[in-house]
Amino acid sequence: KKQMWPGMEVKNIQFSTIAANPVTKIVEARSAFGRAVIVDQTQCEIQIYPFYELINANKGRNQSIGIYSAPAGKINLGVSVQNFIEGACPESTKGGIYEGDMKRMIYASNALQTNFVLPNGFIIRDHELICKPQIFNALGLDCDSFIPLNGLSKAFVFDAQHPHIMDIEFEDGRVIRPTSLPKLAMHGPVLVQNGEDVSKKVLYRPNPDSEAPYSLDPDNPHHQSILRLPKGAVEGCEVNYPPPTTMTSFTAFGIHQDKRIIFVSMFEELRHQGKGTNSGITLFEMADLLLNHLDAQQAILGGGSADTQQFLRGDQPQFMVAPFRTRPFGQGGRAEVEGVRGLGAIIAVLAN
Repeated sequence: KKQMWPGMEVKNIQFSTIAANPVTKIVEARSAFGRAVIVDQTQCEIQIYPFYELINANKGRNQSIGIYSAPAGKINLGVSVQNFIEGACPESTKGGIYEGDMKRMIYASNALQTNFVLPNGFIIRDHELICKPQIFNALGLDCDSFIPLNGLSKAFVFDAQHPHIMDIEFEDGRVIRPTSLPKLAMHGPVLVQNGEDVSKKVLYRPNPDSEAPYSLDPDNPHHQSILRLPKGAVEGCEVNYPPPTTMTSFTAFGIHQDKRIIFVSMFEELRHQGKGTNSGITLFEMADLLLNHLDAQQAILGGGSADTQQFLRGDQPQFMVAPFRTRPFGQGGRAEVEGVRGLGAIIAVLAN
């Protein structure tokens, strides 16, 4: 570990295990590498920058630009971490990102749970709820219709004096409690709560009524199956992949026992077009890493797979290379092109 800026500690992480692949049952070695950045909010500033083109994007049946019909290069409406720190598309953030912010930026990573795929994730910035809006009939990545936020969700609150995880209850996209929102927060499934591993409670929700390849055979689960959102309300603790078997790259956010904020990204090996790897970690292994190696008392999961990107000033940006995926409406096949994924929002640490 090393101290890089006042209020920031950096730990490089090497993960390796020899275990049975949960899908193939074959005993094999797996590995991943990553970095944990531990920040004292009283000495650094944390900010979230949303990219509204992606957040508002209608990926519906009748749109000429959307995931069902557009070429792969057209669906990537967000901004990668690398392009972000190099100043690409700053006008897509509400209120802009100022040159002074860029000069002070010492860390950046993805800030959304699955980029508004499942559930309809959200961030809170300047006490404002930011999620896919019904006014645009904006769809999630695997949705056929708009699904508003409903039920109880968890939000990680970046409060310098009292960082914590809070409940936010929604009804048809409206917040019904609490009556006032925090200044800065982000949504995600909870991995660690009150010093205990609760990752086994994260729910996996395939569509039981859909046809292959959208649903999984419970007797022969495949961690790379394409999943489809079921109809109805979407609760805030669900993911669209099976947590015990999905081995990939992940970002997570935790609260250290001394109230510092933990940013951790774990990367599998580079993925080549059309091929997976035998590396990476599972959601459960990320929870263990946070609790038992990084002393997190509270933690939520961020984005995974090619959402996982991280910049630390003084180092080259790290990110997962993976295919962008597109498919015609209602069909399982996806055309693929390799690249670095654009993100719906980026979280950054700025030096005071």
